[in-house]
Amino acid sequence: DLDLLTPSTVVVSDDANWTGKTALKAKPSSDGGVIIIGKATQTSQWTMPYIIKLDSSWNTVMETGFVVSEDFPDVINDVTEDGAGGYVVTGTLSVGADSPSLLVAHLASDGTMDSVKPFQRDVYQEGQSIVRTEDGGYLIAGTSASNQSMTIQPGIWLMKLDSSLNLVWDTFTE
Repeated sequence: DLDLLTPSTVVVSDDANWTGKTALKAKPSSDGGVIIIGKATQTSQWTMPYIIKLDSSWNTVMETGFVVSEDFPDVINDVTEDGAGGYVVTGTLSVGADSPSLLVAHLASDGTMDSVKPFQRDVYQEGQSIVRTEDGGYLIAGTSASNQSMTIQPGIWLMKLDSSLNLVWDTFTE
């Protein structure tokens, strides 16, 4: 298991184009390491989702940032392992657009994004939490509303996806 007393710093790559790497959440991984999600800021103040996987000795196993939408920043709020060495993330696609989508994306073990699924129910939605279910699918808890300030008909959006990230069922409650 991860020894929380060991490191004083964790060194991640230094990319001159992306600075201001900010950790938003850390979760234990099945191999005793940790997965850290966050964001990196480009010098132009553009942000992108960022993921770092550390093993139980605090070595960087995988580090990646990714952009799905070229016009607006994307945000990831949660990550889970896929059971085969990869990762599934959820968040918001195209934050700041007229109608951003709930984002679900699959990343291979090396951080390469190989599947992206946007889901839309109303004007504004975001994925907040993801867990892998016993059948190999995923349960997403998110929010949805009829406006971006989340003041018109806001509610909880619960979605069940299969292992290929296809929608199995969803429910919404205000």
